[in-house]
Amino acid sequence: MNPSIPSASRTRLLRELRLDAEGFLTATPKGIAEDMAQDLPEKEQQILTATQGQTAAAVFGAKVTTAAWKSKPSWAVIAGNDRAIPPQLEKDEAAAIKATSITLQTNHLAMLSHPREVAELIEQAAAKAK
Repeated sequence: MNPSIPSASRTRLLRELRLDAEGFLTATPKGIAEDMAQDLPEKEQQILTATQGQTAAAVFGAKVTTAAWKSKPSWAVIAGNDRAIPPQLEKDEAAAIKATSITLQTNHLAMLSHPREVAELIEQAAAKAK
């Protein structure tokens, strides 16, 4: 596990991330099926495995210099069955930034398993941003 990731943020998915020689992380098929997209159909999990983008490992230690939420309204989807980010951490972060949020009983990829609800929240955000 990456020691720069706070222990409160560590989840099962972290055991299923693989670091390549260039410093990028990818999730194993098991990680996607069991910890990232566990409530999606197997075919969709296979597509996600084959098409996933890599994540630069450096993002876990990156420092934010100007947080947008300090000067802009925020919205959040809290994934109640998330195994990539602890749902309680998602709730705490949303509360800390005073985000308008919804909680869905879904995996990490809420936009795929609950597209209508996520789209409705995006539409609400867009309407208030005008």
